[in-house]
Amino acid sequence: MTIIETIENLPPWLPITVIGLFGLLIGSFLNVVIHRLPLGESVVTPRSKCTACGRQIKATENIPILSWLILRGKCRGCSAGISLRYPAVEALNCIAFILCFIHFGMAPILPFSLLLCSASIVLAMIDAEHMILPNRITYPMFVVFTMYRALDASYQGGTSSILDGAVGAIVGGGFLWGLGALWKVLRGIEGMGLGDVKMMAGVGMFLGWELVLFAIFVGALTGTIGGLFLARNDSVDLQTRIPFGVFLAVGSVISMFVGNAVIEWYLSQFVF
Repeated sequence: MTIIETIENLPPWLPITVIGLFGLLIGSFLNVVIHRLPLGESVVTPRSKCTACGRQIKATENIPILSWLILRGKCRGCSAGISLRYPAVEALNCIAFILCFIHFGMAPILPFSLLLCSASIVLAMIDAEHMILPNRITYPMFVVFTMYRALDASYQGGTSSILDGAVGAIVGGGFLWGLGALWKVLRGIEGMGLGDVKMMAGVGMFLGWELVLFAIFVGALTGTIGGLFLARNDSVDLQTRIPFGVFLAVGSVISMFVGNAVIEWYLSQFVF
């Protein structure tokens, strides 16, 4: 009996619990990446510390979600508030990992789907706070998803998977690049950052051209709704202040889970 078969024969709650706990632990690390990467700091060393008083955080104070609840969202040393973002990221990553396991099972795509979820959370949080999508995330994401396509092609015994991924990368990145170039010609201002282009090239490599277009559509739709909400604040410049990467991240994850079903449903409404 293989490892996969052994896991599939376990009580359903057990692997879900394990993958959920794993998601929490990875989520805790994601918080480190979100905080340190934009500052150019190492995400490995030194150990985490309070951003207000500099007190080093003990291991017992760094338990995902639980520590934040026990400390009531405050530093034990100086009582400074600890952002709700920390338990939120951990919870989001936990939920995303569980959904990936339920959706894909122990299929080879599972670890890559986990990567997309975690990378999307990091990119969304960094973009929301700093208005950037770091190359140190988008470039490795593209490389790993290219490796996935190569492995998938090897498993299938053909090159169709690699071609599908390549077309997806060109469509995902190229569509946004073209949209930004057109906006600059028409309005004379930058309409799309290259970070968005690189991000969606990686997503397109993983999801393929159909799903990456759906991801962009969902991102544009949610971005429009978010923009209308922000427009209520007169101090917000909608031409430069909307972190579109946040909505592209949302669209990418949604597309991975339900994109194929939505596209099939939509096409079924037409008689060919």
